[in-house]
Amino acid sequence: MKIIFLDMDGVICVPRYNVAINRIHELDVLEPAGVGFLNRLLEVDPTIEFVISSTWRKVYTHERLLKHLQDAGFTGKFHVDWRTGQHPKGHRGLEIQEWLTNHPEITDYLIIDDEVSDIYPYVNKKYVVHTDTYNGISIKNFHDMNNKLFGKETAWLDFHWTERKKEGLPVSAIPL
Repeated sequence: MKIIFLDMDGVICVPRYNVAINRIHELDVLEPAGVGFLNRLLEVDPTIEFVISSTWRKVYTHERLLKHLQDAGFTGKFHVDWRTGQHPKGHRGLEIQEWLTNHPEITDYLIIDDEVSDIYPYVNKKYVVHTDTYNGISIKNFHDMNNKLFGKETAWLDFHWTERKKEGLPVSAIPL
């Protein structure tokens, strides 16, 4: 099973989108493109489960956060142990490391976060995709996610090429 440790602010809740839609005073608006990128990963592997490493885990219940994500189009699901714990020093890398220690069956994971200074000292960089705080998940981040999760940047394209070929459609018409 693959796990994605998901931060919210600076990943799928980003200032760029809030400014664009004139909702700058709302702090929990989720950007459709970021949610869409997560869903694209699920198209390749629908068994991926998410663990919330964001501070949102402290204010939202499991049900409320999942519904908020689903209302934004998210098609994924949370792991039964859906959030990391709270380390006394607040280092998310330690919180993720502790979660992984408690789940030794998990060997394939990815961390998506915009603030990595408290993650890198504790978790290998090869498991981290570093997003831009103001812009969230970029297309480069999306390629990195595919590469880290599936071993190649174009895993999502391979999936669609195969489907389009089955339908007799040209592969050059695949939307990016």
